[in-house]
Amino acid sequence: MLIDFIHVGYPKSGSTWLQNNIFPNIPNLCILNPIDTSLGLFFLDEFVFDNHLQFDKSLFINKFRDYTSSNLNCTNNSILGISEENLLGDVFNGKDVKLLAEKIKYTFGSPQILFILRSQPSLIISTYSQYVFHGGTLSFNNYINNYNTEGWRLFHKLNFNLTIKLYAEVFGHNNLNIYFLEDIVADPKKLNSFFSKFDIELNESCLSSSNKSRNKGFSFRESHLRRHFNKFSIRLNQIIPSVSSSSNSEIRHLITKYPSEFSILSDSNLELADNFKLSLPPSYVFNLH
Repeated sequence: MLIDFIHVGYPKSGSTWLQNNIFPNIPNLCILNPIDTSLGLFFLDEFVFDNHLQFDKSLFINKFRDYTSSNLNCTNNSILGISEENLLGDVFNGKDVKLLAEKIKYTFGSPQILFILRSQPSLIISTYSQYVFHGGTLSFNNYINNYNTEGWRLFHKLNFNLTIKLYAEVFGHNNLNIYFLEDIVADPKKLNSFFSKFDIELNESCLSSSNKSRNKGFSFRESHLRRHFNKFSIRLNQIIPSVSSSSNSEIRHLITKYPSEFSILSDSNLELADNFKLSLPPSYVFNLH
């Protein structure tokens, strides 16, 4: 097989943390990710964002082998993985999700697929935070109801179960590996059940950098302040530093403000856990009372 596994995301669910602090410390693992500038750009240009109608599998595979052999220190016994959340397409609007899944299958066969999920309230707050950080000025309610933003109908787009069911149809249940960010941040050794498939064990030396912080966005309060400053083109990040991710009170406020949306997501998360025999963290089942 050309590659052994693909980590496809979810977006804003610890990908950079894994790429910086976990994957590089695993012996015998060769990983292609966006941090590897030339190789990462090649993969994005030639596979993820290229004209799919003109994709030449044989030509790509030859280029892929050349790039990996010249840019990664791999041996014949190395485990080769790809970590690239853009492979999920634009998961927030569904664009290219199915096309890219089928393209992975067509090109690479049936590698192991690694999903890292993040509780939807935290993910939604983080997504809005990023929008505001990059200059957005809409309130949260307008952000999720304006079809000109990536936040339009955001609640409907974060149904993990739909995406993962599609991947199960393409790659089979046995090739899917689903973890929760909250679990692996608390105990990265939980990933041992995945890496054991390749005879790799995450020991203390592998995890020495795992306690380094992940990318942190703004709280709802900071985002509210920042969007007003954005209207006047003031760089608020020079005034208010980025602090920790969303608090429990902000998550509770979000859930109580949009109960019907979170009821649907909660049911979907429970169905996902049942379909794939997962132990669902409490933060994925939303208490609406």
